[in-house]
Parts: sequence; structure tokens; C-alpha cells
Amino acid sequence: MDLSTQEDVEAPIAQVFGALSDFEVVERTATRRGVDVVRRGGAGGAELGMGWDISFQLRGKDRNATMELVGYEPSTLIAIEGDGGGITGRFDIELIELSPSRTRIVVRTTLSAKTLPGRLLLQSMKLARGRIAQKYAQRISEYVELIESKLVNMA
Repeated sequence: MDLSTQEDVEAPIAQVFGALSDFEVVERTATRRGVDVVRRGGAGGAELGMGWDISFQLRGKDRNATMELVGYEPSTLIAIEGDGGGITGRFDIELIELSPSRTRIVVRTTLSAKTLPGRLLLQSMKLARGRIAQKYAQRISEYVELIESKLVNMA
């Protein structure tokens, strides 16, 4: 299952990348949404191989997953791979400079199943694809708006 969305931000690419790669803020945001996050490695900043152990509720069940930073190119790309509940996934954030003060954020998520329970969960998600894609785009949009407002207030 593939999901993608894009948002434009009125800020320079370096500032947007800095906000997106501030993993402490991302961890706090996830925690406020009810996700338990434990970081593995990378205490001083972003480095390939750093990861997170996360636990959350999805469809009334407790789920656990591990995530790892597998791609990090300053100002252009953040790639994270995850595994949990019989599903593997990849989350890519790509930044494109539209002008010196405008940046496009392209977010892609790819999920695939490794086990029968994972296939069943993924199949039920595919049946609700329209609603899930809409919620995905909405959550990304909300996060981008939060980043943009922080960057505007800093200027």
C-alpha cells in the first residue's frame, strides 16, 4: 500500500529541513498523540542507523514497532524504515526548493505485509484506502502548518 502527499511551505529549504530533522520535536509530537517513543542511538543528532522503539494503539490493539533512519541527505531527504505487527514500511520525506523562500515537501509511505496477520491488517487498510489517504494527507498538512508557523514566528 502506497500513500503520498505534498505540501508547500513559505520558508527556505534549510530551515524546513532543520525543523523536520529535529527528531526530539517529532518524538514529543508523537508522545502527545499517545505514542510511546524510545530512541536508540543518535542522541547528539541525526545519524544513519539511529532508531526508535515505539508502541501505540491501532484499531483497539496495542502495537509495537521499530523504526530506523536509513537515509539522511541534508536539505533534501529523510528516509525511515519500520517493522512491526507483520508489516514493514518506508517513510520518505523529500524536500524540493521552489524558490529561495518556498519549499515543497513530498511525503511518501510504502507498506507491505510479511505475515498473515500483517496481510489481513493491510487488506483492511486497503479497503478503507480513501479515508486513510485523506487522514494521512490531513495529518501531514497539520504538521507542515505547525512547522511553517514556527518558522514564521522565528523570522
